[in-house]
Amino acid sequence: MGQEPHGAWDKDHETGKGHWEEAYDSELFKEVVKRRYRFVVPGIILFCFLFFLLFTLQQFCGELASSMVFSNINVNFLYTMILFPALWIIGLWFLRYVRKHVYPLETEIINTFSKK
Repeated sequence: MGQEPHGAWDKDHETGKGHWEEAYDSELFKEVVKRRYRFVVPGIILFCFLFFLLFTLQQFCGELASSMVFSNINVNFLYTMILFPALWIIGLWFLRYVRKHVYPLETEIINTFSKK
């Protein structure tokens, strides 16, 4: 019960920090977080803009929004259905961004701090 953990998470006797704490405090980790936020925040803002544009369309252009495009399908319904693929596109765009800009740094962090 009183045993300390061993392996890659041992505390360094000189600094008193575990390797995960050193990784967390490293500049590489901070850069990974910055790069994720650099995409996530604008992505959320874009989706919120598209989502609230629907309510704006309904409020200020109600006649246009309720006009029928096909038999019982109106502009509101079409716009709402466009939000689903838009969300998928933003998600796939995020995955592509992360693979190119974030995963290489994460791999570098793992390689650097797992060897200690």
